[in-house]
Amino acid sequence: MARLRTHRITLNFTAGEWASIQQRIAASGLTAQEFGRAALLGTRDSGSAKIDTEALAGAVFPVFDALLREQAETLRAALDLWSGEPLAGAVGPYAENQRERLLERRMAVVENLMDLDLALGRHADLVPELLALTAEHPLRERLRAQLMLAYYRCGRQAEALSVFTDTRRALIEELGIEPGPELTALHQRILSADATLMI
Repeated sequence: MARLRTHRITLNFTAGEWASIQQRIAASGLTAQEFGRAALLGTRDSGSAKIDTEALAGAVFPVFDALLREQAETLRAALDLWSGEPLAGAVGPYAENQRERLLERRMAVVENLMDLDLALGRHADLVPELLALTAEHPLRERLRAQLMLAYYRCGRQAEALSVFTDTRRALIEELGIEPGPELTALHQRILSADATLMI
């Protein structure tokens, strides 16, 4: 199940680009909201209106790509501002709790950035970075799933499956648990060479 997160982002379009998008929405016979929903769901038929999916893709996917790129640049800029350990030198339970909270939030930002880069087709560039991150955080299933997906998209199915095996072993040895449903589902999809995992 995919999660949809809403972010406030400003996109800059030329007048011609914006007019083209508005014309395609108007030609579809749909409201802008229905048009966007059809784009997200890949729908060809929305009620009585037929949608030219190629025109739809031509209008909407560049917008999504621009959104992804802008979000990735924003997260990279935020991570570039991070330096050292938060609250270094502060002692006591409150400082320790806040330090752990901030470190967890940073890792969530890193994982979100990895997701964006995967969506942008940067899987080959991510493999070394994900290898380092999973070595540093071996029990973070989301990072492991991202590494599996990056390997798979690089045509390295055996290595993707090996990541699952290593993760499963580590989780059992360290925590006495099996991988979660999302990681297990991704493993099954890679085993079956699911083409929909490719970009």
